[in-house]
Amino acid sequence: MTKRETQAQERLEQWKQILQKRKLSGKTVEKFCQDEGLSYHTYRYYQSRIYKETSSTREAREKSATIGSPKDTAVSSNETPPVGWVICKETKATTEDIPVYIEIGKCRIVVTSAAKPELLTKACCVVMTIC
Repeated sequence: MTKRETQAQERLEQWKQILQKRKLSGKTVEKFCQDEGLSYHTYRYYQSRIYKETSSTREAREKSATIGSPKDTAVSSNETPPVGWVICKETKATTEDIPVYIEIGKCRIVVTSAAKPELLTKACCVVMTIC
């Protein structure tokens, strides 16, 4: 890896930490950038770039998953999930359909047993880029 590539990778890692800090703060992007002295446009640029990077990595993992693996999950149980994500274990459904609430920033997603995992994954990714 060249020095330039190393610097670019370090810069991406710094921005990943900044994006995580903003999410944990609960502030809007505008307010966070103002408080931290960051350019709003630079923030959005790196947010988009990192999202594309993680999406392509996730898609590659999903494509390389073997058919017949448990639910062909994007993150296997022995992997560390992306920052802010958790690995949930599947359990048998009860006769009661108890919804699960996922809150990302100020957005709330209600998930029932009828939810399709692919759609839920896409919805969470979109909400994470917005919030």
